[in-house]
Amino acid sequence: MADQDKPIVVDGVKVNFTQADLEDEHYWDIVQDVESNPGKMIKGLRYLMGDEAYDKLRDALKDKSTGKTSLVSVANWFEKACEKLGVDSKKL
Repeated sequence: MADQDKPIVVDGVKVNFTQADLEDEHYWDIVQDVESNPGKMIKGLRYLMGDEAYDKLRDALKDKSTGKTSLVSVANWFEKACEKLGVDSKKL
């Protein structure tokens, strides 16, 4: 399990949410029914990371040819971040 007091870096993006943050009731309230409404994942990440860090993530994952960031790339990044925290994102 990762040291939860230190920021993690995934694909060059430094974030500082922890396993405990993923267990926060308010976060779960935001992301409930994320499978039927994938946009809730964005709201959840903004809650966990803060707007500025999320904007850096979005920019880092932006497709160079389209200038857009796909939900798939964000979901893949989140899965990697959870893995670094020692959390199985499939169980979230």
